Amino acid sequence: MVKTKLNDTCDLCGQKLTIYTKSHKHIPFVDNKLYDKLCFTCCLVPKTSNQIYNSNGTIKEIMEIPYSKDNLFTAKELFIAGSCDSLKEATISVDAVVKSIKSSGKTKTKKSPEFVWSLA
Repeated sequence: MVKTKLNDTCDLCGQKLTIYTKSHKHIPFVDNKLYDKLCFTCCLVPKTSNQIYNSNGTIKEIMEIPYSKDNLFTAKELFIAGSCDSLKEATISVDAVVKSIKSSGKTKTKKSPEFVWSLA
């Protein structure tokens, strides 16, 4: 059996894939583009909820927010949430998503897709 080499980098940011999604192969990402494989970090850049906390630090309420180019996590927020291994990795993903949104020229995005994750 012949093994073919898989593209082992994110189609958006170019970072090495460890966990990836194919959820945006047929459903446009926040930049209104389709991607065969997106890394975990890039996929989580669009913010889809806001958490409101009690005074003791527990979550009081989770509010759903629109899947939009205007609602994005910062690199620091992604890193603190554990969505990536380093702040540098988060910065590369956030910068790639923002650059792609700016280059797309689109202003409206569709609803957030349901994610299916795979291990590379």
